[in-house]
Amino acid sequence: MVSLRIALLALAGFCSAPGWAAAQEVKMSSDVFDLSSARKYEFRDVAGRPALCLDGVALLRGLSINDGSVTVDVAASRDRQFGGIAFRAQDALSYEEAYLRLHKSRQPDAVQYAPVLNGEGHWQLFGGHQISVDFGSYDWITLRVEFALDRATVTVFGADEAELRINDLVLDETGKRAGLSSIGGACFSNLRVSDQSSYPRERLAAPADAQTGTISEWVLSPASNFAGFPARAPEQASDWTPARTERDGLLLISRYRTKQVKEGGGSNSETVVYAATTVQSPEDTLAVVEFDASDKARVYLNGGPLAEFDNTFRAKGPTFRGDFGAERQRVFLPLKAGDNEFVLAVADSGNGWGLKARMISDVPPQSRASETTVRVKN
Repeated sequence: MVSLRIALLALAGFCSAPGWAAAQEVKMSSDVFDLSSARKYEFRDVAGRPALCLDGVALLRGLSINDGSVTVDVAASRDRQFGGIAFRAQDALSYEEAYLRLHKSRQPDAVQYAPVLNGEGHWQLFGGHQISVDFGSYDWITLRVEFALDRATVTVFGADEAELRINDLVLDETGKRAGLSSIGGACFSNLRVSDQSSYPRERLAAPADAQTGTISEWVLSPASNFAGFPARAPEQASDWTPARTERDGLLLISRYRTKQVKEGGGSNSETVVYAATTVQSPEDTLAVVEFDASDKARVYLNGGPLAEFDNTFRAKGPTFRGDFGAERQRVFLPLKAGDNEFVLAVADSGNGWGLKARMISDVPPQSRASETTVRVKN
């Protein structure tokens, strides 16, 4: 099996070595990469090195890797460019990604981890997975990702060294491909790959479960082009399907639904889904839902609308990022005795399609209708 893997690597342009455990340098040429998903690419010399300048995704051919590391040098740039490493890739539409915002040296979000699911990036939902680093004034910045099981470490070597640890990778080990990713034409050189990781071959202790009352199971409508929220929530139909959140209660909608494409092609069309769940109450009472959604959302209870908001990137000014925060929205729910249908309509154009919600029955005393405890029917 090892000899077959080395043979595949040699065919893909990896430098030969006695063992594949050591980092293998990858030749920067078109026969090494699957470039079918790249919007633009060019192989050329950059700062005296052979490089791949890329807009899109370029996965390595013939590479299958569970645990290991990928290291690459990214050409410094003052232009608005994003250059990164794709790993645990199932294909060019679903992969884990760690990348540099090359125009944001020394900014809090200079380095970012976020998964890409069905072609949708999710940085707005992963604001806790970014760090600041000074890229310095060098020609090249080194980016390295080491990964095993459900964790990874992203290391950046610029004017200083910075490290970002991820203990809850979204994609499992069925994704075995790796490569490069970019928006805006970042250039890459000196790519190295290894199938060895310094992590022990054991999973971390499971993270704490979501808070009490967090909704962990939803029923999702099909995705459709967004043309405004309707006056009443649509009724569930046979094509609505179950969806389960991550352990912390975050529902990554793109795990289950694919964005609609703009008429005439292109991306970033606004697409909407309806996420429904049942809330049970023994009597008429008042409860609170604490939640957030990305980008736009309307809240419905028993068919009728209660609230609406828009957290689209730059919707509230040029510096508004639309970062996700599960405790940012609160709405009172006038529940009736019995089952209540709670629906979140979520429309998104890009940067992260998701939601998280928690039912709180302990409402403020001045608003409390009773001491009734409500229950989400998960």
